[in-house]
Amino acid sequence: MNAPLAAAATLTAYVFAGISLAPRARWLVRGVVACIGLAAAAVLAAAAVLLPGPSSLVYPWAPSIGVYLTIGVDGLSGLLGVIVAALALCIGVYSIWYIGSWGARRYWFFYCFFVGSMLLLTYARDFLSFLIGWEGTGIASFMLIGFYLDDRREAWVGDEGRYALGVPMWSTPSMSSLRAILFTRLGDACFLAALGVISFVTGSTMFGAAAEAAKRLGGLGPLTYLLFFMAPMAKSAQVPFTEWLVTAMTGPAPVSALIHAATMVKAGVYFVARFVPMIHGGAWFSGLMHALAYVALITMVATALMALVAREFKLILAYSTASQLSYMMAAVFYSAGTGLLHEGVVACFTHLMSHAVFKAALFLEAGAVIHAVHTRFIDEMGGLKKFMPLTYAATLLAGLSLAGVPPFSGWWSKDYVIDVLGGVNPLAGLVALLAGLVTAAYTVRMIYYVFHGEPKRHGHEAPRGMLYPYLALGLTALLLGLLWPLYINGLSHLLGGEYEYSLGVVAGGAMAAATALLVAMGYARGLLPGPFTRLRGLREFLYDRCYLNVAVYKLVVNPVERLAEALASADARIDAALHSWLPSGVSRVVEEAGRREAAADRVLHSDVPAAFIAASRRIRRLQSGSLENYILYFILGLAAVAAATSWLVFHWP
Repeated sequence: MNAPLAAAATLTAYVFAGISLAPRARWLVRGVVACIGLAAAAVLAAAAVLLPGPSSLVYPWAPSIGVYLTIGVDGLSGLLGVIVAALALCIGVYSIWYIGSWGARRYWFFYCFFVGSMLLLTYARDFLSFLIGWEGTGIASFMLIGFYLDDRREAWVGDEGRYALGVPMWSTPSMSSLRAILFTRLGDACFLAALGVISFVTGSTMFGAAAEAAKRLGGLGPLTYLLFFMAPMAKSAQVPFTEWLVTAMTGPAPVSALIHAATMVKAGVYFVARFVPMIHGGAWFSGLMHALAYVALITMVATALMALVAREFKLILAYSTASQLSYMMAAVFYSAGTGLLHEGVVACFTHLMSHAVFKAALFLEAGAVIHAVHTRFIDEMGGLKKFMPLTYAATLLAGLSLAGVPPFSGWWSKDYVIDVLGGVNPLAGLVALLAGLVTAAYTVRMIYYVFHGEPKRHGHEAPRGMLYPYLALGLTALLLGLLWPLYINGLSHLLGGEYEYSLGVVAGGAMAAATALLVAMGYARGLLPGPFTRLRGLREFLYDRCYLNVAVYKLVVNPVERLAEALASADARIDAALHSWLPSGVSRVVEEAGRREAAADRVLHSDVPAAFIAASRRIRRLQSGSLENYILYFILGLAAVAAATSWLVFHWP
């Protein structure tokens, strides 16, 4: 492991984000240069795993308060870094032709910034560096989900004009980007609160502080770590945070592929795989993990059922992502506090790896199909295998891996997760198996509606620059499955665990997937009734996203709007007071002050001088110029003084 090379990979992505802002560059040059940077980052990320060197780099940013910036590489972070960089390169090549010239400068900056932030949080070994990368992915996702600043209708998600209990069920790009950042920031706020407690208790921002604080917090531990793990639950779109991921489909198809396969939602899974083994211990922690595991199971089943009735191509894949993320998180949550924790982490990561490959392929294929037929609804497609045979082949490869059909990688990794869950909790294993059947069903339904049946629209094969990336990813999904027995033990050892699986579970999973495929094909072709034909109310409930969007509006949006209206009304009244009552009051005060000032002026400038003038006139009368009068006044004055002196002499006590 080589930490300097990992740091170089991260910096390369950031540097090429800056280069993407170069003015007056042609869109093709801008895209090619960005992909060269992503290729360099991928090579450096792979070299960081393969070449020896220091496993960590530490920069003492503020050592007096225990703050260090640290980059490190181990099996988990090293492998994830390779996956992130390699998929970002593949999706980037597709993006050159998909995005074209419209908004290319903005797109490539935030694309490379997204990748750099994901690599930073992957390689970070302290909470400050981790937080910078974590928040960076949130900012980049906000800008890319809302990439279409004109809110063009073809980018909308949901049925325009459809309401559920009075709540609109469609979303524009600007609204979706706002949802994404608000939903994930809610989890981030909880994480920051917990991080503040952890840092205060331990005096450190290193990852080890999370384990140390768990031993010191006592009764405050459950609440602190519940807040701590709200961040990955929100980032990975677990109930009740699924809505942001669903409506995030307003972004361009390569953005959806990047978010679902290489960045953002995978950050939440990495968070769980990184910190649960580090913190685990104690009855309260096991209880917390099981509670979060129940949430993951609910998300797993609910989103799979939603995908079974959805009409939009990318929306089906979004539901699928939330469901598959739940497999990964449940494997770690359920195995925490048991002897299967390392197996849970290995199962989680292997499914993350296989899911990243086939889900990136599926989103890129969806973008090509939607671009070709100009509709996002699968029931308005059909028969496209005639016009897009290579895209159909790539979709089959990736779709069969998602469905868990042998020998694709999704079959191995999903059954490994089911095996781990069954070993810890048989009921959880059964729920995961049933969710896998639903996964196979909606995958077949999706492929059949898009590529089989009578053509409803004429399509065309994607340009080679778009076709080759997802065709390569589909073949990779097959290749990873065929080579699974050759590399899985080495991969498990690199992750610090051992690979063990039950042949019975694997065989059972294969048979279940085959059965689900046959049943799904039957009802897709009309040979069998659909699963919700007689349950229209349930179908509508699932189609309206289990009213999660309704709950968001009723419990959050509407109260906030009413509060905003009340504050606006109060502000208007205060404004009226300031512009009506206050001026009149000030005017009256000014008038009174003017009157008082005029009175004072009259006294000082008129009455006082007049009094002095009158007194001077009287005094002037005494000064007549007659000597006799002056002698008389003198004698009278002396007499008055003598009289006063005599009185004082004889009457003074």
